[in-house]
Amino acid sequence: GLHERHELFLVSEDCWETLQASPHGPMLRGHFHWNPTDKSSVQIDRLIEWAHQNRIDLLHFHHGGTYSWNSRAWNRCAITRCSNAGFRCVSTNHGAFGFWLFVGAQRSLPYRLLAMCLCWPAKLRQVASVEWEATVSQHDYQAVRRWFFPVKARFRQIYHSILDESSLPDLPKLNIILCLGTVGSRKGQNFLIEAFAQLASDFPDWQLVIAGRHARVAVGKDRLRTGLTPRVDVGRLPGHDKFRVAAAESHIDRSGSQLAGDVLGRFRE
Repeated sequence: GLHERHELFLVSEDCWETLQASPHGPMLRGHFHWNPTDKSSVQIDRLIEWAHQNRIDLLHFHHGGTYSWNSRAWNRCAITRCSNAGFRCVSTNHGAFGFWLFVGAQRSLPYRLLAMCLCWPAKLRQVASVEWEATVSQHDYQAVRRWFFPVKARFRQIYHSILDESSLPDLPKLNIILCLGTVGSRKGQNFLIEAFAQLASDFPDWQLVIAGRHARVAVGKDRLRTGLTPRVDVGRLPGHDKFRVAAAESHIDRSGSQLAGDVLGRFRE
């Protein structure tokens, strides 16, 4: 892992003693306790001082949503402040759920427009302050490039995967196509179901398994529409992610419409 070649420090709301006792403890050189409810400049100043003391070369900020790290605030965004302090910064947005998120999505349009007059420029400033901001699906990548078009060149797209396949248990392979992860319209499992429907009659002994958060609710209608309910399963494999990946003959780790091309391409080879 990266800890073998780099010194890793963690900024989180975890307790340092708990982290040291965890399997990740030996990989970490240090920890800064971050309180996500504290929006003051004082905590950001402490983070910058800590980063200087530990000679941090690169800060990677994980977004749980588009406006995390108070990036809708002009003067109190941790990412922008750290960049202005001279640190190299990158960020990853794991949830581009909506343009109006955190500015009153249920409020009236005049209220939202007024709030965005403040939030939108601050977010543009935050993205401009990083070397890149990554998204984790094609849907999110296209969305943030539309929403924040003046800085769209800063956005990237990445995929999740298991890097070290030697860590997977050795299990007999099953005729299963596995899609593992968060399920929903943003992730594009509907394309995967449609692609599988095109191939199902040619491969009668194969099944599609979709497992992950929101799976049962998200794929129900698409599964019924194709008439493939018995062969499009939800969560049938063992619960641990590594066992699911190891037992499946084919593991899909794409998002959006690329899912369909991935499935069709593999079976036509």
